[in-house]
Order: sequence, then C-alpha cells, then structure tokens
Amino acid sequence: MPYRYHQHEVLRSLEVAGLLGARPVTLEPVLTVTDADVRRAQALLGDGPPIVALHPGATDPRRRWPTERFGEIAARAAERGHRAVVVGSADEAGLGAEVVASARAAGAPEGSVRSFAGEGDLGVLVGTLALSVATVANDSGPRHLAQAVGCPTVSMYWIGNVINAGPLGRSLHRVHLDWRTECPICGIDVTQVGWTAERCEHNPSFVDAIAVDDVWADLEDFL
Repeated sequence: MPYRYHQHEVLRSLEVAGLLGARPVTLEPVLTVTDADVRRAQALLGDGPPIVALHPGATDPRRRWPTERFGEIAARAAERGHRAVVVGSADEAGLGAEVVASARAAGAPEGSVRSFAGEGDLGVLVGTLALSVATVANDSGPRHLAQAVGCPTVSMYWIGNVINAGPLGRSLHRVHLDWRTECPICGIDVTQVGWTAERCEHNPSFVDAIAVDDVWADLEDFL
C-alpha cells in the first residue's frame, strides 16, 4: 500500500491489516483500565472535587497551546468547583509549573490546580485520566490515552495533524483547529507536517489562534 501522509493513522493501520484479510471490529482504540491503575492514581491525587485533567505538552513544540491559556481553563474549572490536575512526563514538569502559576494569577484558589507532571508511571496516568470528568490537551499521547479509556476530551489541533490523529466522533471529543499553513517567522509552507517533511528551524505555536472562550464552551458540556 503506498504511504501518503494525510490519512488517519488508525484507518491506515486497519487498511494494512485488511490487506491480510483481517476485517476491522472497531474504528477507535479502547484501553481497559485496571482497578490497580485507579487505586494508585487515587492515592496520588487524594480526595477532593471532580477532576479536570490538563496536558500542556506535545513532542513537537509547534503543537503546544500556550500554557497561560491552560491556566485560564484551570482557573475557570476551579471556579466551577473542580480540581484541575496537570499530567505529563518529567520533561514537562516546567510546563506544568507554568500552568499552575498562570491559574493562580487568573484567580484560582491555592491547591485547586496542581501539577503531577513527572509523578507516577503510565498506569497512574491511565488511572488519572479514567478518574477525570474531562481532559483538555494538545494533540499528544495523553490525549489519545484519555480517549481510549473513555474520558471526554477537548483538544487543540494544527490543521494537518487532525487529519492523521484527530478523534473520529464528536459526542465525547471536541476539536479546535488552527488553520494556518505557513510559519509566521519565515513564511515556509508547513502544510506537510509528517515526520518526513522538511521544516524550518522555528518552533512557534501553531495552535495559539485558538481562543480560551471557545475551548471553555466545549469543556462546559462535560462538567
């Protein structure tokens, strides 16, 4: 099968399997959460109000929504009586701290927004997402995990990436798009965004045109 970048990766894999005679049973991955995952996540998170999970990271920095906007979302969630929990790897601890600081600056009470980036393992992350009422995230691994465990998501996507990695349905998963196709610094066309694509040396956010109010309006549907 010829490789063409702009195809949803799940459907690409199912198409390859279909060439071997394996008919698809479902279109989206589903991950079973174990009781142990939930118990260990609960031990880390402690008791409290319902959780909104936030993931401000992404492997490609161009896919990252500004941390101060995650902070604004966290502050609004806290105002609604929820806990905002930042998840991520140890490498993303700095991003988590920025989100917490931005949330506090936006009026979130102390303790209502916490970062657990770098704490726990993959099982704890899965348990945390399963315990959350919703996840707000960039196009990232934790966003896909949240979808797989059945947690509603509100996510920010660069237009090219949503073709390959966006959720297929909208009942539980809302997507916000940034439609730009050129680097704002040097003007190079970045329509082709795959691993094999040539790119410039710049790393501006390609999703910072997405407004906080629009993301919050979708998140409110799940609170």
